[in-house]
Amino acid sequence: MSEPKRICLIDLSGIFRMHWHATEHEEVGEAHKRTIRDVVHFGAGYDHVAVCIDKPPYKRREIDPQYKAHRDKAPTVMIEQLKSAIDCIRDEGYHVLGSDGYEADDIIATMCEWAEERGYETTVYSSDKDLLQLVTTQTSVISVATRQKFGQQDVVEKFGVHPELIPDMLALTGDKSDNVPGVKGCGTKTAAKWINEYGDLAGVLSNADKLGRFAEIVEASKDLIGRSWKLAQLATDAPIRPESILEPISPRHRDAETETVIPEVLPPETVSYVDDRRETTQPTKKSTALVATDYSQALEPQSSAQAWGLAQALFKSRMFGDFPNPEAILGVIMTGRSFGMDAVSSLRGFHTIKGRASPSSQLLIGLVKRHPVCEWFRFVDGDDKSATWETKRRDEPEATSMTYTIDDARLAGLLANDNWKKRPKTMLRWRAGVELARIVYSDIVSGLYTIEEEEERNG
Repeated sequence: MSEPKRICLIDLSGIFRMHWHATEHEEVGEAHKRTIRDVVHFGAGYDHVAVCIDKPPYKRREIDPQYKAHRDKAPTVMIEQLKSAIDCIRDEGYHVLGSDGYEADDIIATMCEWAEERGYETTVYSSDKDLLQLVTTQTSVISVATRQKFGQQDVVEKFGVHPELIPDMLALTGDKSDNVPGVKGCGTKTAAKWINEYGDLAGVLSNADKLGRFAEIVEASKDLIGRSWKLAQLATDAPIRPESILEPISPRHRDAETETVIPEVLPPETVSYVDDRRETTQPTKKSTALVATDYSQALEPQSSAQAWGLAQALFKSRMFGDFPNPEAILGVIMTGRSFGMDAVSSLRGFHTIKGRASPSSQLLIGLVKRHPVCEWFRFVDGDDKSATWETKRRDEPEATSMTYTIDDARLAGLLANDNWKKRPKTMLRWRAGVELARIVYSDIVSGLYTIEEEEERNG
């Protein structure tokens, strides 16, 4: 056969969450950068690659409303960075697969079943234990955390049961990461012993009276265990087109006949801009002057009429659902253009709060660092008690430094905010940077209030 057979499936949602939590106190674009790096690395050498994503709200909550309910609501910047990563991956030519109500695990399971039927060899990249139930002679799973490859025997050696019995095990042990309940006190070894002795979960439940000190709790928990088993089962009928992984991806472009600007996904230039929004440990010698954008080489509006057409197209596309109307999108595009930003970067960097275009703290600092008058602007040091930044204007003889403390935040009434309670170190870092920007670069940031500042101003 001339048709290639090696398929790679990547659990993007799981990879991004892993990097986001691992880089909580690093630059805002670090999780984005590491995620893109992993996708490129994992997909290298395969004939076909698909990146699989979650699309909540999850259907599993129809089985148990508490499913994943213990997880904190994702902060806005995390959601933006994930969306940016997905757009970048699409733009780089990868297939991105997802369907409303289904998790990346279900998309992967659907793809694996389709691939098995056609004799394809499939490798899944994920650290989710649920996916080990998919392991066969044709399908393997590689942990993105440890890089361990799991074939059938590897699953048996690590968990004591064959891959198809992983849901039975998880029903007994539970899964804390997804808030799936199990039998209290039952670990992997105990569950594996029961399953091997009685054949499967049904056999274990039928012999509950023989489980010693667990007999009563298992007997009383049969409904709960059954529900957990359903939660651990992966859907293999997600409404996607598995065969699309075999199709080439056409680049998005301007429609020459209608002169309508087609909404673009985040281009590589924007990704590098996001990644460059970080504090250098030493003053950089590289010029921070704004570089004029050659809009003739990009899908950018070159007149007010084209800008309005782009705003209308983007609003209809629902790519930027946070904006209430095309007028708001146009306003943000024009605001960003005044700082030398392209349209999509502007829409991802600004939000409208009470009718005002508001950047994130990171973006506001980034705008200052890009301005010709800024020689350098850097983060010096910080912890959960204080944060220090310093900067040098080209038209000033000396550098200026500033330290913002947790006591300053307390006096400003900020500590009641959940983000300050959970991430004081991160919040102090960016607050200190914004305060220094306001002091030294008031001529640049005048009239710009960050998302956090607007939320404070509006209660």
